Amino acid sequence: MLGKTGKIASAVLVVGAVIAVMTAGGIAVANSYPSASLAMTPFDAEAPGRGLDLYAKKVVEHAVVYGLYASSAALLGMDKEARQAADWLIQNPSSEEKMGWGLPFAWDAFGDKSVNPITTVYGVTVAMAVRGLFDVYDQTGEESYRDAAVQALNDYLPNFHETEDGGYFGYSDQPADQKEVYNISSVLMGQYARAYHYTQDNRFLEVAEMAKSQLDASRRTVGDDVYWTYTSAITRPNDSVHAAFTVQGYLDYSKYVDKSLDVSREVNYLGRFFDGDVIKEFPDHAKLSAKVMALPARGWGVGMLAYTLADSGDIKGGMKAAKALEQYGAGNGIYAMTPGTKDFAPRVQAHVSMGLAKLHQVSGTRCKLAFFTCL
Repeated sequence: MLGKTGKIASAVLVVGAVIAVMTAGGIAVANSYPSASLAMTPFDAEAPGRGLDLYAKKVVEHAVVYGLYASSAALLGMDKEARQAADWLIQNPSSEEKMGWGLPFAWDAFGDKSVNPITTVYGVTVAMAVRGLFDVYDQTGEESYRDAAVQALNDYLPNFHETEDGGYFGYSDQPADQKEVYNISSVLMGQYARAYHYTQDNRFLEVAEMAKSQLDASRRTVGDDVYWTYTSAITRPNDSVHAAFTVQGYLDYSKYVDKSLDVSREVNYLGRFFDGDVIKEFPDHAKLSAKVMALPARGWGVGMLAYTLADSGDIKGGMKAAKALEQYGAGNGIYAMTPGTKDFAPRVQAHVSMGLAKLHQVSGTRCKLAFFTCL
């Protein structure tokens, strides 16, 4: 790394989440972004998944938060907290009949008046909970976490549907929800690919490959970039969080099944959500009203963009997303759903903490590989 004088910088210091370069002329701040460890502090230490749900407008306990929190803690080396969250997932499935998780309230997922009971297992919750369990397994080496994740994926297999183009995962385990939603299939595809990596169970590989084939057939292009809508019946592109989910599934597939897979067009597409220092809820090519196009991304979308960009190796993009989170800060490490609001909502905070934790992990690894000192 060259300083202003053209001499090689002697060290890189990371203090909290500020990266500074030591040069002959002194210390110059290269990049800064919110602290991952500080973002973990607002959670309830005894029950990190418990807190205000902005949809239900009451305090509930979310399985998806335990999954995201487990990933965050594992990435930060907080083994006690990671185990605590993973143990909760194992001990609290939504249904006594299977390993899986959903929402802490009944919900009509598609507005078709088929209200899902509280025991419903949702694909996205399974994907995020399984990610957390696998991350804790990677961090601790304790096989019970890997085995619980594998069991959950095995139990969700009946919700996979083969088609002429490959196949897809149903939105939930309810009959009315056996619909193709691209981001759901993608995040699950990534975790089935990961399960195959750990178990060499060909069933997991087969559904991951079929899901990818289906997603490949459903993708759209804008310029040189690749993107998806929410479903085949919706023409507008995904919002920020669902776009990041979809790309993350491809990153996980490439990581665990096909390392030669080029996902640059998918990752580059995420840059379309950036407008200077602001991240928008919809990408720049969406043909929506001026009012909607001006909307800032929701906090969980910004957090997920930080995670996916960092995981792809785009450290600069990940840091830019993390820097944008400062607009959502409500004090004491809390990040709100939208700029200017103050509520601590664990579902929002958990996406943010996971994004910052991944950025912390990847940027630290990058420093080590570059033979700089990261403290």
